Amino acid sequence: MAIPVGLTPQTGAIAAALVTTAALHTWLRNAVLSVIGGTAVHVALASSLPHFS
Repeated sequence: MAIPVGLTPQTGAIAAALVTTAALHTWLRNAVLSVIGGTAVHVALASSLPHFS
C-alpha cells in the first residue's frame, strides 16, 4: 500500500532542513550544531512560504 506524498513547498522546506542537518553532521560531527542548523533552515524557509487553509 503506497502512502501518498504531496510535493508542496512545505515538503521542500522539510527536505532542505533534512539535507542541511545531514550535511552539517557529516562535516562537523556535532549533533547539537547539526540540529540547530537544520531547525534554522526549516524555520527560515517555512516562515517565508504562503499559508494555505
